[in-house]
Amino acid sequence: MQGGDELDKWVDYNYKKLRIRVEISKFRQKELLAEHQRIEELGKELFPEAKVFISGSGAKYTDMSYKVSIGQVKAFLIALIVIAFLMMLVFGSVKVGLIGLIPNISPVLAVGGVMGIFSIPFDMITATLMPMIMGLAVDDTIHFINHAKYEYQQRGDYVLSIEHTFRVVGKSLFMTSLVLIFNFAAYLSSIAKLYIHFGVLAGVGILAALLADYFVTPVCLNMIKPFDKKYEKIIDESKDFL
Repeated sequence: MQGGDELDKWVDYNYKKLRIRVEISKFRQKELLAEHQRIEELGKELFPEAKVFISGSGAKYTDMSYKVSIGQVKAFLIALIVIAFLMMLVFGSVKVGLIGLIPNISPVLAVGGVMGIFSIPFDMITATLMPMIMGLAVDDTIHFINHAKYEYQQRGDYVLSIEHTFRVVGKSLFMTSLVLIFNFAAYLSSIAKLYIHFGVLAGVGILAALLADYFVTPVCLNMIKPFDKKYEKIIDESKDFL
């Protein structure tokens, strides 16, 4: 305000533009969005005749990260609806399709819980994880339910069908999930925290999906009994005939 040599570093030659540069040590999307809004409000309040705007890589990255995060949340909801419809179509049953959604939602809940407990920021890297984990979980769920349905058609008993399903596809689900977890564990060697977070959360999501297929899906199948009961009659008639 008193002039001097330092003023030239902040004001242009015509003394019409003033630039203030602020460096940050940590990138927190939610906090930066609030700060940007506060800066614009203060600028309009203190300098009503001036044009106040925020620029720089930090501001652009914050805006881009916010838009990508919102887009990924919408993509997750759309993917959830599409997967539910496709699973109902594949299995030919609304009940089976809804049961198949449970192990697909569980990894998202687990990832969100870990992010909240350990204060992992929701940015455009972690936001892309949700739809991806759902896509990986769907594959295992379809394998498990489809084979459980096949076993039920052969035996007409839910307990025996689930038991034989574990024996046939249980090991395969475990091995594929283990391979995926080790693949994503490669991100842990990165020096960037956002990639480390990505590797950890991906492993948590895949593990949660596997545990849901092991412990939640069989219970739902046994309790709701969604498969066609005509196979029970066929099995009973075969036993009586023998």
